[in-house]
Amino acid sequence: MSNSTGLHQEALAWHNQKCFVQAEQKYKEALQFNPNNPDIWSDLSVLYYQLDRYQEGLEAIDRALNIGSPKQIYYYRLGLLLEKTGAISRSIRAYQQSIVLDNNWIDSYVNLGRILFEQGNLSKAESVFMQAIARQVNRADIYYYLGKVLIARRQVESGIAAYKKALSIENDNFNILYDLGTALQSQAKPEAIGLLYIGHAFYYQNNYAQAVKYYEDFLAISQENPINVQPILEAYFNLITSLYQLEQDEEAIKAYREAIQTYPNVDRLPAQLWEFLHLDGRAKEAIKIAELLPNFNKNNLYLLRQSSLILPVVYESEEEIDYYRDRFTQGLEELIEQTSLTTPETIKNALMDVGAHTNFYLAYQGKNDLKLQTRYGQYFQQIMAANYPEFVKDIAMPTISEHSKINIGYISNYFYSYHTVTHLFLGWLRHCDRHKFNLYCYQLGNPSDLEIVKFLEHYSDNFYHLAHDQSLDINYIRKTAEKIISDRLHVLVFLDIGMHPYMTVFGSLRLAPIQCSTWAHPVTTGLPTIDYFLSSDLMEPYDAENHYSEKLIRLPNIGISYPKTAIPKVTKTRKDYQLREDAIVYLCCQSLYKYLPQYDYIFTEIAKRIPQAQFAFISNKSVHVTKLFRQRLQRAFERVELNSEDYCKILPQQYQIDYWNLNLISDIFLDTLSWSGGRTTLEAITCNLPIVTCPSEFMRGRHSYAILKMLGMTETIAKDETEYIEIAVRLGLDRSWRESIVKKMNQRHSYLYNDKTCVAALEEFYQQVVREKYQLSKEQ
Repeated sequence: MSNSTGLHQEALAWHNQKCFVQAEQKYKEALQFNPNNPDIWSDLSVLYYQLDRYQEGLEAIDRALNIGSPKQIYYYRLGLLLEKTGAISRSIRAYQQSIVLDNNWIDSYVNLGRILFEQGNLSKAESVFMQAIARQVNRADIYYYLGKVLIARRQVESGIAAYKKALSIENDNFNILYDLGTALQSQAKPEAIGLLYIGHAFYYQNNYAQAVKYYEDFLAISQENPINVQPILEAYFNLITSLYQLEQDEEAIKAYREAIQTYPNVDRLPAQLWEFLHLDGRAKEAIKIAELLPNFNKNNLYLLRQSSLILPVVYESEEEIDYYRDRFTQGLEELIEQTSLTTPETIKNALMDVGAHTNFYLAYQGKNDLKLQTRYGQYFQQIMAANYPEFVKDIAMPTISEHSKINIGYISNYFYSYHTVTHLFLGWLRHCDRHKFNLYCYQLGNPSDLEIVKFLEHYSDNFYHLAHDQSLDINYIRKTAEKIISDRLHVLVFLDIGMHPYMTVFGSLRLAPIQCSTWAHPVTTGLPTIDYFLSSDLMEPYDAENHYSEKLIRLPNIGISYPKTAIPKVTKTRKDYQLREDAIVYLCCQSLYKYLPQYDYIFTEIAKRIPQAQFAFISNKSVHVTKLFRQRLQRAFERVELNSEDYCKILPQQYQIDYWNLNLISDIFLDTLSWSGGRTTLEAITCNLPIVTCPSEFMRGRHSYAILKMLGMTETIAKDETEYIEIAVRLGLDRSWRESIVKKMNQRHSYLYNDKTCVAALEEFYQQVVREKYQLSKEQ
């Protein structure tokens, strides 16, 4: 790979993460090596388009067009930029030229037809969209705009048909739903389904009050004139969840009772509703939903698992943690007792009912999970063994010689460019000794960014995208297992068991002679099929072997090779984040479920001594979860007669570039107790934030501790909560000390980033265990 090609791929990876400063830098570096590469100029023009730097974008795309043979995508991108500058006629010609070069370039048809429609040239617009459809495309936007054109031409039935076709392709598009619903309601004989579509449109825009109105109207009409049950169930589900979002819980339960009484044999509604309530932080309501069902009993494994093993996203009190842990423990025993593996039907049902979820939130309680994880792991592995007996047998170690390469596989559901799993462990691939190892990567998820696929393809000898839908599929499991086994791996590393059901499913099988897990989800898997847990020597306490069912491997330092992030310059101010200019800003950027209620008093103790303190949190995806956390902070501050709103700011979720800006305008990074920051800490250090941390009993609460130890920065490591508060307060009051910490930390970045020692140790481990197991197999 040439320098320009490698830099171009890096630029695309940054670009895909919306890290525009880094992407622009890499594009320009690539152009220094090869200024006559039109693709780089073209991709750079897209970046300028996204940054609203349209003139620079036009200059970049002109360079692309003037180098070599023009491509259809160049003219398409030229059309986009010309539209933004108001040069509509030139934009039309650019889109037309793009189609001339490639009459299958559908994006150009869409934009050309849309502009003609907006200009009122309905006949030509219809012709453009029909030409696109003739190319055998199946895109919602084509049919949607065709529908708008036909409605405008008073061909209402044809317009409705086009809208319906668009909806069949993209069923949650607000514009399609609203326009279709409106068209159906505008007919001489309005169709009830139109009310449902308009309700959906408001629902997907989070306008729950309006959604409720249309859903109730639709259900009232549908009960008088029964139609297909599926749209009625959709209406009930969205009606109930809308009522919950509006805090009308009693009305939601009333609607749910009505639904299950009317349709007692339909399981989809309670299953979907349970999932929504769980992720929305409503554990008690989810339990009630399950227990209200007429067929709720201990023989229904799905409902028993959902009801008994549910854990809140955030806890309201320390007592609540104990309550749900006891409930989980008892529920697990009941689940094991009630599981039958005696017939083909019960064996399959056990997998489908139990395997669709993980114990993801269990580890966030901050306790020793070895016993519970092992109990669950052995139980689930028995279910997998019953379903796939051929995939749980020991696998012979493939033959190796002194000079042959060892086959290493890495499997993940989260090989995405934006995901922490990829960021943490890509160094193992990047710095691998390819003379000694063949690398196989298996992506189980459905990545929206193809650039990370290119990246992984480059750093792997074999890359496989084994896509799945979210529901468990018996045949998919079999085919994927067969594929991995056929690659004859020596070692298979599961990067993120516990984060997605499929990772637990495949981790419960024997797909390679040696199988390992990692600290992407830093808790023991409890699975008898996982042989080793790859961890960090600096993170693990002295007695860590007692925390794992696997054999613990302590890799040097923090166990990963993490690159120093190229952080952009500050482009936002505190005002953009509604933070005070004179505040001492403590960045508290962990996921809200990492914050346990017994540590809330730490914020109030700091606030009592630093009146100008502001704690910047980042919200959960769920509005309700965020609300629960905010209420918990309010109670904590009220106990010391302070107003939490004066000190705590819960910000919306941030794009990467905005998140880095938030780091850059903050003063101090407050680590979470019991579950420490990993990637967040590594990035905060590059943003010159001093890190306050206090290591806990388990590795998952010692990430930041290990990072600071590797830097030789122990000044801000606390031995207990009291010292944690003292350090946080001193950093807030003593600016010169704070700046000295930052300066010292800055001088030691080379100690931390791009560490290859751990990769060498990892590869030494691979060689040792493979040769030992191979030798043992020869002797038997």
